[in-house]
Amino acid sequence: MVLNSGKNFETDHIMTDFVELNDLMPERSEVQKINEISDVFILFGLATLYACACPLVPVIAICHNIIDINMDLYMNCTTTRRPIPQVAKNIDPWLIIAEFMAIAAVLSNCLLLYFSTPTLRSWVETQMGAASY
Repeated sequence: MVLNSGKNFETDHIMTDFVELNDLMPERSEVQKINEISDVFILFGLATLYACACPLVPVIAICHNIIDINMDLYMNCTTTRRPIPQVAKNIDPWLIIAEFMAIAAVLSNCLLLYFSTPTLRSWVETQMGAASY
């Protein structure tokens, strides 16, 4: 099978083989897609909800994401069929989860700072006392 009128037979033959191999590979199941997305949201929750308690967690999450992206690229290119592109309006159910996690992260980090630092607690108490006059 020659694609470009025989200019470079080896390259054309290899490209044809990749296309044929892609057709033979199994498709990714819906469960695999959901598991990958939920892994991302779990790491997002860990990095944001506990950022004040352990500032090293976001750095670890970034390193994990970099490694995970490279592993996913390798796995998607070698073991499963490329997905067919589909147009979507938004990430509706995941967007609601992300917004909830962001609000919970802000609240939990503010409460962690308030209860763990006496300086912040005394400043808030003086501000609340000054506001009541």
